Amino acid sequence: MGGIIDKLGTKTGYTISIAVWSFFGMLHAAIRPAFSLIGFIMVRFGLGMGESGNFPAAIKTVAEWFPKKERAFATGIFDASTSVGAILAPFIVGAVVTVEGGNWQIPFLFTGVLCAIWVFLWLQTYKKPEVHPRLSKAELA
Repeated sequence: MGGIIDKLGTKTGYTISIAVWSFFGMLHAAIRPAFSLIGFIMVRFGLGMGESGNFPAAIKTVAEWFPKKERAFATGIFDASTSVGAILAPFIVGAVVTVEGGNWQIPFLFTGVLCAIWVFLWLQTYKKPEVHPRLSKAELA
């Protein structure tokens, strides 16, 4: 994914990464016993392929937007947010999935919907600093 992000740019590469991640994440909900092992292997592989673009794209975005002296702080913020997600996920999943394992598909679908919203917002709002209409030349310098 890092190569795709470098070749296509941050906006397109990150979109592809998150779209692949979301698609294969939601496919977890479609796995049925007849395809459990092979299906699970396929969706986990696809999920990993998509997820592998997250940090390279996030770091490249920080490099595009932040001066060198502020990049570590900006990277720390997005990195910390992944930890917050890891802390909150068990509570949310525990509230949705029954003790018997019912509704286990819902967290995968919910994550996919959130990612789709994120992709939409990303495509609507992200522009490189040098072409962003609300960034002054002084700020860019």
